[in-house]
Amino acid sequence: MLNNKKILFFVNNQIFKLINNNNLKFQYKYFSTTKLIKNEVKQNFKENSSLIDSFGRFHNYLRISIVEKCNLRCKYCMPEEGVKLTPSSDLLTKDEIIRLAKLFAFEGVNKIRLTGGEPTIRKDLVEIVSELSKIDGIQEIGITTNGIVLNRLIKPLIDAGLTNLNVSLDSLSAQKYAEITRRDGFQKVWRGLILSEQLMPKGKVKINCVVIRGINEKEVISLVEIGRELSFNIRFIEFMPFAGNNYEMKKFVPYREMLENIGKYYGVENIERLIDGPNETSKIQSNLIYRSIKIRYSSGAGWPLPNH
Repeated sequence: MLNNKKILFFVNNQIFKLINNNNLKFQYKYFSTTKLIKNEVKQNFKENSSLIDSFGRFHNYLRISIVEKCNLRCKYCMPEEGVKLTPSSDLLTKDEIIRLAKLFAFEGVNKIRLTGGEPTIRKDLVEIVSELSKIDGIQEIGITTNGIVLNRLIKPLIDAGLTNLNVSLDSLSAQKYAEITRRDGFQKVWRGLILSEQLMPKGKVKINCVVIRGINEKEVISLVEIGRELSFNIRFIEFMPFAGNNYEMKKFVPYREMLENIGKYYGVENIERLIDGPNETSKIQSNLIYRSIKIRYSSGAGWPLPNH
């Protein structure tokens, strides 16, 4: 039973929805090679914009890495001892970040995401978000964070202009979380997520989860259920090789396996493919995303910590 709930999820460059008897409206606007859309691009942006590629797609989304440091040591990301960092003098300053954003906004970019490293390490993060929100044309500002200090920062960030939030959470078990990240911090992240869900509009909080066989692959359904209850978008990411992350093929869980397990649990008859945009994650990256929607929306107030 789906209990009057529906789930949208992405498999690489395909979009599906998990449906019930009620109608679900879903709109995904993007630029394609059709004449109609090309005309829309020309009407809204400079015809000579360098952000329109050879396929007629307009790229309006900019990601800016503002720091290399991180306060976690996730096994899939870096070795326990860390990595050699770029000197702080070579990193973008606040003024340089704003200048860069203004240049891209002039070309038609309207969505910016701040990443790292861990962006919340920067003491001027709130100021950066505030300045970005004042740029003409910028409509959405997001960050990708591990959520360790989210409980303290989410309110100031929202007040400064933050509109979207991605939080890395690879397990609902504090023990497994510590095993993956090499740090104890699950409770901090969870409380930050719940507060964010209460303060931000529905659908604006997304959880990123790297799935590793033998560690957290059995939690896929549990995370989807959490997403359904709290209206989180859930992105499941395949474990990929990086320098120093001790990659082993036996730990790899292909996205098709994740999708098959979801189908077995909810019923493949409840999965429907939708049209995807051209700028979504490529097949090479093989990301599996679940966008969870609860029709009778709950604020999540008082939601307890998961069992761990």
